[in-house]
Amino acid sequence: MNAIFLAIILTAVVVLDYIWDYLPEKLSRKSRASKFVKLTVIVILLIAGWLQAWIQYRRDIRSDRDAEFTKTQLVLANISLTNTTAAINGLSTGGDSYAEVGWFSSLTISNSIDVSVFVRGDYPVRNLSIKISNQTKRLLAGVTPFDKEPPAEVIYDRFLGDLPLMNSPTLCSIALKPAVTNQLRFDVNELNGWDFRIYELAQTTNGWGTRLVAQWRRINGKVTIQGGLGYFLMN
Repeated sequence: MNAIFLAIILTAVVVLDYIWDYLPEKLSRKSRASKFVKLTVIVILLIAGWLQAWIQYRRDIRSDRDAEFTKTQLVLANISLTNTTAAINGLSTGGDSYAEVGWFSSLTISNSIDVSVFVRGDYPVRNLSIKISNQTKRLLAGVTPFDKEPPAEVIYDRFLGDLPLMNSPTLCSIALKPAVTNQLRFDVNELNGWDFRIYELAQTTNGWGTRLVAQWRRINGKVTIQGGLGYFLMN
């Protein structure tokens, strides 16, 4: 409709431009009438032009609103799709969640720790298996050829399956030697990655101190590497 209205205005301008040279001759005896006709035509064209511009302006505003609404809906739909995909991936593989091994001083056995595992993240951990090794003998052996290193003592090695949230099962108790620095290695494997850590535990005047020697974790494609952290007291 707006295009038709614009075409009518342009047609009127072309026609008037063509016949305007002949119109004064016919209206020469009535100059006032000629001026009135000219003024009337100009006013009509101005009104029609501004009316067309107003209509186009209103349509542009409406079009901008529709475009902005569509853009907002697309953004929301994309966010919803991303969240849904992440939720499906999290429920099926564990997403960015991972199992972390922790421990506390045993309340029943002196110089011992109770080891448990818990989930960090928003989804359950799938196909979880944990292996705990005591590498104290290897640490005390010092620098030795690789083929002559004492073997690590496997304390715990089990496939746990799926570990839900808000569940922290106790895995085992480990006896520590107060006279030496104890070195423990924790290997955690799950469907979305793996994590291994080596800790040193030593007796201090204020209790058992713990130091992270090395950690290498790869969960859902994200890698974390750290180590050499200082001792901190254990509860």
